[in-house]
Order: sequence, then structure tokens, then C-alpha cells
Amino acid sequence: MPLLETTWLLLVLAALPTAVTWRAVQSRQHCAFRWLDLGAVFMSISFLYSFVPIMGILLAARGVGNVADARFHGAAAEPNTVLTAGWCYAACMAGFGGAYLSGRRYSMSRQATRLPMTWKSFRSVLIIGISVKVANVILRASVGADTGGDYLSSYLTLRESPLLLQQAASLLGAMDISATILLIVSTLAYRPTLTLPVAGLLLAQAQIAVVSGGSRMAATLGVFALLAARVTYGRRISRATLSALTFFGVVLFLLVGVIRSGSANIETHELWNGLQNNEFSSVFLNATDLSARQADDPFPMAPESMYLVDVLRMVPQQVTGAIKADPAVTYVSTYYPEYWMIGGGLAFGVVAESIVGYGAVEAFLRGAVIGIGAALVSNVCLRGTVSAMRMFVHIWFVIMCFQSLRYSTLAPATLFVIQSFPLLIGVWVLDGLVPNVVMRTKRERAQLSQ
Repeated sequence: MPLLETTWLLLVLAALPTAVTWRAVQSRQHCAFRWLDLGAVFMSISFLYSFVPIMGILLAARGVGNVADARFHGAAAEPNTVLTAGWCYAACMAGFGGAYLSGRRYSMSRQATRLPMTWKSFRSVLIIGISVKVANVILRASVGADTGGDYLSSYLTLRESPLLLQQAASLLGAMDISATILLIVSTLAYRPTLTLPVAGLLLAQAQIAVVSGGSRMAATLGVFALLAARVTYGRRISRATLSALTFFGVVLFLLVGVIRSGSANIETHELWNGLQNNEFSSVFLNATDLSARQADDPFPMAPESMYLVDVLRMVPQQVTGAIKADPAVTYVSTYYPEYWMIGGGLAFGVVAESIVGYGAVEAFLRGAVIGIGAALVSNVCLRGTVSAMRMFVHIWFVIMCFQSLRYSTLAPATLFVIQSFPLLIGVWVLDGLVPNVVMRTKRERAQLSQ
């Protein structure tokens, strides 16, 4: 790899999130939630998905470690494809940062974030959240697609099920993660002193993810939801403590991947390889793979059709038919059919969409669209008096914004409509329904006693 251009690229990828984070935090000096600003979090995650893989590839090219990926048959990715993907990430980050900082207008005091949740609302959240989790477990167990053990086999089992059953299982599985975030935020909004019991439950979930092959992503998202809720409703956490917790959380996430790879005795070189071959490098190498294929074997989906992906995702396939296509599914089934046949999948994301489209220009524009959406979420959720439900929506987007980088550009928006909006509707309905039922029961008992 050309050292000079790679160095400039790494400097840009490090400078962009630093500048946006500094600007976002400095303008909100007295905000309790300022270190979990939506724009700052998205830029930091973009840094992980771009800087970390390029650094790993650069070190491997210098003989330090090894970036092993089956897609390149043991060889390294071409330097020009690595640089193309890297500059697309930089363009996306630049577009996002400019649009977000220009559009964000919220103002929030610490007192506003500490509005307590009433028992009535908390009871509704418990009913809805626990119901979704129980329904998800029952449905997956009934079709033999539980999340433990071999997760590829569980995906394959669902794929071979009837379409309606696939949709129900996918919806409940997605809503299960949102229900976890809702329960965590609501619990700390109702009683901040319940942090330790919630942390204990999340620790148990993380252990299950390590030992039995459960969802590593779900456990990680739950931990970060607890951290965000604690920052909001608990005691103020210093910048150094928050940075340290975040750093160790990311490292632990990567190490869990190494542990789950099947190594009985993990040695130092295995840990190093695990930090070079991980979630972030996998998504980045998807983009480099697509870049290398564009000349001789272009992506089968037309660039124009990619713009409808997020809109069509909210429409059932029974309505759209063959028009509805998932770029990630198209990618793995077209170029790696053997992996697809055993239940495997590969991520896609905003940069991959841009590479099969119009390159860095499209990445910049897509980043700007994401930035406008993030600014809108911040303005709506954090302006004036902030209720627990509005804070849940903001924390949900803070945690799930990474989906733009590994799924599709507007994935957080469409996933919120599918996963979280039904939960909010359910809580709202129960908030009005339960008191009416209680009052009616009391009236009936009073009439009977007369």
C-alpha cells in the first residue's frame, strides 16, 4: 500500500470524528447527555469501521499480523480498492458532519432529563417488553430456530420456513432488541437505583453469548443502552470514565468474537489476529471486494434501484413481490452461493451502496442525508421537557445508528418504524386502557357491595 496516501487517509479519518465531536460537545457544555451526542457517536462508530480496518491492513502489509479473509483466497485486498473504500468512508463522514452540525438545534438541561417515569407507564412498558420477549422465545423454539448453538443453522431453518413465519420471526427478533433497550431506559428512568440488578442481567446475557453462541450484538447493544441510560438518569460520569468504559466495551466485543471462533487456548497472536479480523474489518472488506468486482463483474442491482431499498423494506414482500431486493442478500447469494446455502450472510452498508453507485460523491450525499436525519431526531427528542419515552427514542437511535454503516443508508429510520414504533403504540394504548379497566372494576365492585 502507498504509505503517503494511506497516512493522509488515516489522518483524515481520525480528524473528522474528532472535529465533529469537539464541536458537538463544546456547544452543549451544560448538557448531561453531551458525551452521548448522536452525531458524535455516529462519527466515532464510522471511525471504527474505517480507521481500524485500514490500520490492520497496513500493519499486515508491513508484516505485523495478518488480515485473513476467504473472499481474497488468503491474499491481501488490492491497495487501490482499500483506498477507494477508505475515501468513501471519509466522504460519508464529511457529508454527515456538515449536515448534522448545521441542522442540530436542540437545547436540554440536566433537570429535563431527570423527569421520573410514573408507575403506570413503567407497568405498561413491563407488560409490552416482557410479552415481546416471551413471544420471540416461543416462536423460535416452535420452529427449531433458537439463537443458541450454531447461529448459521438457525438462520437456515428460518429461511426454509414459510414466508409468513419468516417475517414473524424476523419481526419479533428485531423487536426483542428494541424491547431490551426500552426496558433498560424505562427501568432507570423509574428507579435509577436499579442499575446494578439490570447490569447483572446483562452480564448473564453476555456470558450466554460467549458460552452458548447467543447473540453477541444483542448483548453489546444492551450494555451500551445501560451506559446511555445511566449517563442520562444516574450520576454524571466523567469524560475519562466514559471513554474508558467505551474502549473496554469495544475491545471486549472483539475478544468475544475470538473466543467464539472455537479456540480452546487463546494465545497472544490469536488475540492480535482477532483484533485485525473482526466485525469492522469484515464490513470494510465487503466494500473493497465490491470495488474490485465493479470492472469485470458489476453488482447485479442497478444503482437507481438501491435508492428504494429502505422504503420497500417497510412493505411486505407479499405486496412488492420480486421488486423488493436486499442488497446484502443479493451480494452474498450472487458471489458466495456456497456460504449463502449454509445460512451465511454478509453486511452491506452506506459505503458499499456508494461503491456500486457513484463513488465518493454518492457517499458524501448519503452521509448528508444521514446527518439531516440525525439532526432531526436530536431536535425532536431533546428539545424542551424530555419524557422517558422521548429519551428512549433518542437512545435507541444513538445505539442503532451503526446500522447505516453495516445495513443500508436509512436503515435506522426504517428499523425504528418496524421495531420500536409498535412498542411505543402498545405502551400508549396500555397507559389509557389499564386505568379505565381498573376504574370500571372498582365501580362494579362498589355496585355489588350496595
